[in-house]
Amino acid sequence: MLRNYLKIALRQARRNPSTTLINVAGLSIGISVCFLIGLFVWDEWQFDQYHPDKDRIYRITAERGGEGGAAHWAGTSPAYAPTLAAEFPEVERTTRLYQIRQKLLFTHQDNSFLEADGFFAENSIFDLFALPFRYGTPTAALSEPNTIVLSPELARKYFGDENPVGQTIKINSDEVKVTGVLESRSPHFHLDFDYLLSFENLLNQVPEERINSWVWQDFYNYVKVFPGTDPKTFTRKLSAYVEQHAHPQTKEHGFYYYPVLQPLTDIHLHSGNIHNDAAVRGNSRYVNGLALVGIFLLVIAGINFVNMSTARAAKRANEVGIRKATGAQQNQLRKQFLAEATIIVSIAMLIALPLTRIALPFLNNFTDKSLEFSLFSNAYLPLIILGLTLLIGLLAGSYPAFVLAAFRPAAVLKGGLSKPSGHVNWLRKALVTTQFSLSILLISCVLIILRQMNFLNQSDLGFEKEQLIHFPMKGSMFKNMENTKEEFLKISGVASASTCFGIPGDIVSGDNIIVPGENRRSLPARIFNVDHDYIGTMGMEIIAGRDFSRSIATDATGTFIVNETALKELDIAATPEEAIGKRLEWKMWMDKDTIKQGTIIGVVRDFHYNSMHENVETTVLQIYPDSYWKMVLRLNSGDLSETLAAIESQWDAFETGYPIDYQFVDAGFQAMYENEQKLSRLLLIFTVLAVFIACIGAFGLAVYATEQKRKEIGIRKVLGASVGSIVALMSRDFLKLVLIALLIATPIAWFLMQSWLNDFAYRIDMEWWIFAAAGVLALAIAFVTVGSQSFKAALTDPVQSLRNE
Repeated sequence: MLRNYLKIALRQARRNPSTTLINVAGLSIGISVCFLIGLFVWDEWQFDQYHPDKDRIYRITAERGGEGGAAHWAGTSPAYAPTLAAEFPEVERTTRLYQIRQKLLFTHQDNSFLEADGFFAENSIFDLFALPFRYGTPTAALSEPNTIVLSPELARKYFGDENPVGQTIKINSDEVKVTGVLESRSPHFHLDFDYLLSFENLLNQVPEERINSWVWQDFYNYVKVFPGTDPKTFTRKLSAYVEQHAHPQTKEHGFYYYPVLQPLTDIHLHSGNIHNDAAVRGNSRYVNGLALVGIFLLVIAGINFVNMSTARAAKRANEVGIRKATGAQQNQLRKQFLAEATIIVSIAMLIALPLTRIALPFLNNFTDKSLEFSLFSNAYLPLIILGLTLLIGLLAGSYPAFVLAAFRPAAVLKGGLSKPSGHVNWLRKALVTTQFSLSILLISCVLIILRQMNFLNQSDLGFEKEQLIHFPMKGSMFKNMENTKEEFLKISGVASASTCFGIPGDIVSGDNIIVPGENRRSLPARIFNVDHDYIGTMGMEIIAGRDFSRSIATDATGTFIVNETALKELDIAATPEEAIGKRLEWKMWMDKDTIKQGTIIGVVRDFHYNSMHENVETTVLQIYPDSYWKMVLRLNSGDLSETLAAIESQWDAFETGYPIDYQFVDAGFQAMYENEQKLSRLLLIFTVLAVFIACIGAFGLAVYATEQKRKEIGIRKVLGASVGSIVALMSRDFLKLVLIALLIATPIAWFLMQSWLNDFAYRIDMEWWIFAAAGVLALAIAFVTVGSQSFKAALTDPVQSLRNE
């Protein structure tokens, strides 16, 4: 019986090559894209799933509030871990991490490089996370000061293939002992690092009072609770403790917070709204959105199959009638048609498999992943392929099978089904409408995403980000920073220079600013410690008052410049002009007992120092040389490579012992939107594929409709109908369906994109013309697809259509 089904299916495929090609092409592309997206989505879902007891491990984050507003922070107090271990019997284990945000100079023998991506870590990190060792043991690898655990890549870089455990490596000016080398880290760990330094080193550098403070919010605390612990009950208990012990300290600084237990397996995909995070972050919305796109593509391809099958139902009616008249049972016919559908899907699957293998390296290169698609390395993959083939075959072939098998032989053999029945026509129209609804939905989303990306890239950030580089100063450069600037300014390609702490797109400090007076209050602010040349070098705009001046001595000790947002958040003035002369105070970093008292001498236009996902906050600029650690250079628009070479040469002249590590400011901002940029490009590619699949289906239906109306077209031409009227007649029904699809897709696209845009503090408005443009584009594509076939039919000599009448 199966052999007979196969023979009939192949015979039908040979008789209708265009229908078979449309079905196979659409399904193979749809299945291949589904596999690619499925591999990506599955990989994203695997983050942190491999750790033992993962369901009992949480990261402690903080819902932070205060007069400056509310925010969710990943960084929390270093006091958490010891407090949890001592005060809460529900806690089995804790660990603390502190991200090393500066590049450190690693030196071993003749190898010397700046290394990033490191943490100060407690040894208990190995108790919470699955981090197997290649060399050494985790028992006490980081228990003593001046010990380090390396990644295998870093160990190979400095020690080759030998076991480095017990050897030393110089970090800046300190000798550190290598106590372990990790195995290659899982690509599904939410932390990305090349080395772990002992937490004891940090404890030796920081005063005990500060390390026990509930105010300092730069640590990543993890907790593993005992089995049976209810996280909600534990959170309430911890919140009560924090309210009693932490809030008296933090409220003095103008904020408070409550702990939030974030499940370990949620960190990667569900941290998009969390600030100050060091995790490797994905985005659940993007992942779910791509999964929907994959399903859409498969649905569109499946609709093609159903449409083409129902379109040809009348032609197979005689076959069904004769079979039923000769004794074929309805169930036998259903099995036959389902088998035919499954065979076509199997052919498409056989094409989709190598297509997926061919496309996978491009996806890996695009997403920086190492996804694999091998039938032999994954035991579940063959079962998935088999199940998917049967499922698609069943869903795509079920309606044609039940419709065709239900034909009555008497009506068929009398010629009663020369045309498709009404419900078949309605189904076909509904399916075509669904196809174009999904296509318009994708087109609308892509247009909005591309506009938002263009808005982010083209928006005025409040300063001139192009032609700006920055780098940390080292060694003798600190002795006379003004002289250091002058040496770099001698380079013809350098237009201006500034030393500072705080650069947009880089490390920016958060602290409190005090508004004195009867209602004295301390409020959070972004503090930029800058020199006299900073505002000019950055290309910022003073909208009231003046810039810092070297000719006024008190500017260095008793003045501030604030941004526009500060006027409202600090409630100090209604207009920028009114803010000039207002008093502010700041507890100096190097001596917290000393308060800097000063007046506002200028208001700078709001500038963005973070991505446009975040609002601009109160920002205060002041002169404070003790904290300067970076230099910013504005370059002329000349020979960039020559200028950079001259800057490197000048750096070498200072003999710092470190290689220069410069970064472009605009590149830093570009990196902030990397995920969105990738999403927009992926969606664009998949949308083009979805529209293509929908178009080949519409083309197939147009060919069939033209064939059905061949004689009608001939008669109309004989009676004097023009080519344009015939094209309009043939295209009208399709264009109506596209208009209906536009009405269906527009509110759905608006809702989805409104939700996506809400992630951005600064965003475009979704104007009506975006959806109109998507509709016009879909109409144009449909008209070209269907109209081309209609135009061809309209030009056919009517004699060829009518000669058999």
